[in-house]
Parts: sequence; C-alpha cells; structure tokens
Amino acid sequence: MTSYDTLCQLVTKFNDEMKRRGAPPLDTSVVELRDALAHGRVSAAPPEENLRLLKFSKPVKGKVQVTFNEVMTEQWFKHRKSHVFALIQQVHAQIPP
Repeated sequence: MTSYDTLCQLVTKFNDEMKRRGAPPLDTSVVELRDALAHGRVSAAPPEENLRLLKFSKPVKGKVQVTFNEVMTEQWFKHRKSHVFALIQQVHAQIPP
C-alpha cells in the first residue's frame, strides 16, 4: 500500500486515533526534523567545527526567517536516532497482533 499523505498528515491521523483510544500521542517534533533534513541546508564551517542544519521559511517580501537551526554533533545524531527509533516503537506497539 502507498499513502501520498505528508508525514505531518500521517502523524495527525495517528494522533487523532490515539486520542480516540486514550493512548499517548506521537511527538510531532519528528515532522520538523524530517522537514529540516529534506528541505534544509547544511552550513559548512571551518574544519574544526561541526556542520549546522538550517531551514528557512518561504520568502515574504523578499525576506526569509530561520525556522530550524541546530549544530549536528555526534551527540545530536545519537539523540535524534534514538528519539526516532522510540517513535517507531511507539507506533509499532499500536499495531494489533
């Protein structure tokens, strides 16, 4: 099966179902992370510094705003990976046997 829903739409549908069941909702911050990774820009700094992930809003009157700005350290990757895995487990736990 294929769904053409965005991740935001899927998380919203999942959370609506979890609310109906009285179960905890999925953390929606995963949508922001996915969008930043898919549509953001990686800024290269001097070699001794870590890379920075930036995402910008759509231009309004020729100006943009920074909507995501995080330094991608080894700890950042480990934290994000474990957080996403925990969300996957949370979804999997709701699948009936």
